[in-house]
Amino acid sequence: MKYTRWSHWPLFLHSRYLARDLDALRETINTQMVGIDVKCLGHEQDDMGYMGHVKFADFEVGFIRYGINVQVLCKLDHFYTFVLPYSGKARLYHKYHPKEQSGYTIFLPPGEDLDMLYSGSCGHLVVRFAKSELIDSLLADIFYDWTLQSIELQKKLRAVCDRFLVDYTLTANYESCLGLIQSFKSDFLDTILLHGQLQLTVQQRNPDDDVKRVMTYIDTHPEWEYKIEDLQALNATPLRTLYWKFNQQLGISPYRYYLNQKLMQVRMAMLTSDPAEFSVSEQALNKGFNHLSRFSQQYRQLFGELPKDTLKNLRFVYGYKKQLKRKIENY
Repeated sequence: MKYTRWSHWPLFLHSRYLARDLDALRETINTQMVGIDVKCLGHEQDDMGYMGHVKFADFEVGFIRYGINVQVLCKLDHFYTFVLPYSGKARLYHKYHPKEQSGYTIFLPPGEDLDMLYSGSCGHLVVRFAKSELIDSLLADIFYDWTLQSIELQKKLRAVCDRFLVDYTLTANYESCLGLIQSFKSDFLDTILLHGQLQLTVQQRNPDDDVKRVMTYIDTHPEWEYKIEDLQALNATPLRTLYWKFNQQLGISPYRYYLNQKLMQVRMAMLTSDPAEFSVSEQALNKGFNHLSRFSQQYRQLFGELPKDTLKNLRFVYGYKKQLKRKIENY
């Protein structure tokens, strides 16, 4: 992964340059990510140390490239941590069995010691979830021996991370980037929850009470921002069971249903407005779609056409109706 401009680096709008000496590097790391000790393993460095990092109460994501060979010692009692190397080499030492990781997901459960060697050129994404009863229930069964049990799930999560890094690079607005990071969190957990479930055709025409309750909440709270914790509060049903029910009865996940309703709101606004004055981008941003290219893809996936094509057709119909009205009035 090579970047020719600083503005192309992941999480650039939330970046902190790691500086050119080890003491400054340690200070920056420890300020942003408590519980990490960095030891220098050489003197040669390429002056491309970099860190982008965003932290919320229950979730954080960062992209780090040290620019010098280092050993990283870490023990976090209250976080589940994913490390995804994107370039260079990363070597994990655990139970006397060193493993070189490149392109795979390293997993650090709460309370475990992490001993990693990073080459100076190893750019890696770090994703952390704060320990909670909900997160415990989601992550307890998908890992073994410090990595994901399923290669398929590794690939899917890697795709989610790849898409996030690209979208972030193309998003210039700070607030939009924060929204994009929250969407990334939802995509990440959504992928884990759907893992191992077959994509079934709809088995029931009428959803059961658990599914209806979530659907009703989403439908009647158009300003609600998707939070998986809220789904847990709505139902006594375990989240995995709820996802299974959505998948079986509707053929989609709760998060996808939420996105589809948002897309429907944009389309309905488009259909009921003057197309000459309607702004697709403004309406999409108002509905929480912080990345317009991704919004267009999702819109086409649901409706079979791009938003600009819908607007173009509406303008044609609207213009035809106005022309027909004038002809009738002049008749």
